[in-house]
Amino acid sequence: MICQITSELVGADFRITIEAGPEAGLRVRSQVMADKPVTIHRERIGRRIGRLGPADMARLTRLALDGDFAAAREIHRRVHPLMEVNFVESNPGPVKAAMAQMGLLEAVWRLPLVAPKAENEARIRTVLESLDLLGSAGSPHETAAQSLERVHAATAN
Repeated sequence: MICQITSELVGADFRITIEAGPEAGLRVRSQVMADKPVTIHRERIGRRIGRLGPADMARLTRLALDGDFAAAREIHRRVHPLMEVNFVESNPGPVKAAMAQMGLLEAVWRLPLVAPKAENEARIRTVLESLDLLGSAGSPHETAAQSLERVHAATAN
């Protein structure tokens, strides 16, 4: 299931407005039509911008169901750079690199999976730092459980 994007702006609660620019990949101000989801075959889907983590997605959904669209949009806008950087190269390379940078797993690459380019590793790190997802990642004193707690705390705000 997907939500299409349109440049025909309307004043509907279930439309999320996205400003034009290179970060969004849009030439004109547009809206995500969350009020008109459609189902299509996977091979017909073009570029996907990403997905939220389970805690953020649950919170975003709760806020939307409660009618607090402003807060739901705020979560979406805050984590959007993470969704974008997860697809800077063929997935799941950037996702695995991000998880390794956060200390959640080791950066071991088995073919056909390869590490992202150095400049993309730097982009990933910049986004993770901006969301405070690195903390003491890589510290020998931080356990995987502590890393996960840090990630959940950073994305729950």
